[in-house]
Amino acid sequence: MFVQKGFWPAVHESRLDFTMLVSLIFLLIVGAGYYSLDEKLSENKS
Repeated sequence: MFVQKGFWPAVHESRLDFTMLVSLIFLLIVGAGYYSLDEKLSENKS
């Protein structure tokens, strides 16, 4: 694809992949915190 269409179309089409990768890395480092499902479930138990 990169060779056929060029650099900018390839970058444009891969932006969703990059966004999801950055989001995954963020969640792995920081965690979901207050909005996570396990946080809501643990509030109900205590």
